[in-house]
Amino acid sequence: MKKYYYFSLFFCFSFNLTWAQQIAVDKDSLKIFGRGDTLYVYNIDDSTLTINSLYSVNPIYGYWLTISTKDSSFPYYFAHNYKRPLELKLRNNEAIKFIFERVDLCTACKRSSTNEYFRDTVKLISNSKQNDTLLLFVEGDGILSSINNENNLSFEYILYQNYPNPFNPSTTIKYIISKYSHVSLKVYDLLGREVQTLVSEEKPAGKYQTIFNATNLSSGVYIYVLRTEGYSASRKLILLK
Repeated sequence: MKKYYYFSLFFCFSFNLTWAQQIAVDKDSLKIFGRGDTLYVYNIDDSTLTINSLYSVNPIYGYWLTISTKDSSFPYYFAHNYKRPLELKLRNNEAIKFIFERVDLCTACKRSSTNEYFRDTVKLISNSKQNDTLLLFVEGDGILSSINNENNLSFEYILYQNYPNPFNPSTTIKYIISKYSHVSLKVYDLLGREVQTLVSEEKPAGKYQTIFNATNLSSGVYIYVLRTEGYSASRKLILLK
């Protein structure tokens, strides 16, 4: 049975109890030795919980990890002075998986070195009204390295060419978004008329794919368009029946 640490004021007087965003994790410490460690974060409330950012208390430590939600999985990096926004939203009883893979013990160093033992505290910031800052004790072994290209740590917006193309009757469209935003993916004919909406919803940063089924459409050339905050792209697809 998993042990849960609930960072909220469950023990309080009944007349003072208010129902607000509440956050829980499966452990309050991480051990990153060799293969790393995994942290599960849960929303145990009816309200939507938003995880805003992670950062290290130590001013020179940085962390590489993979974040997995129910919709996507994507790489992430954070450090003391590099608090990239997350905007991960969890509904009631949803969970997010944080896979801590390795630790950079000196983000300003020029060369790599042998592993060294470290201890640190990581802060997880959310909109929880019970505990908006979770403190996680971290220990393990890390490397001395440097971050030479910040672009390698984050996604770009990318709309891929569908595959297969030409197709009949269905094809796969893949895309990447760099931050949480509303995503629209629609298919149009050459006259600009919308023929199908494939995606229209809020999504966190990540890699996605969707299937376009054109069973009810005639052969021809169509355009699919991806729109999200600050980005728009289109590509042609060919339906041959």
